[in-house]
Amino acid sequence: MYLAWYDPDRRRPAHRKLADAVAAYTEKFGRTPAQCLTHRQEAEQILATADRPSLSIKAVAFVPRNTFYVGESDAEEADAIAA
Repeated sequence: MYLAWYDPDRRRPAHRKLADAVAAYTEKFGRTPAQCLTHRQEAEQILATADRPSLSIKAVAFVPRNTFYVGESDAEEADAIAA
């Protein structure tokens, strides 16, 4: 399951937007996400900074700019629920 997060504020760096997305996911689902799917440019910005969250960052073509999908794959989610 993924949470979609959109933040069009050009003044905020991508890693801060991702931190907000992770916080919203954690508040809603009670656990931290395992990965983030985002646009190539945001992924490059996040991976270039030392202040990034400890989750997998994947650049995908179908995600528009300023959008972050944070969550976990169905297999990861099933493992978390079973534990």
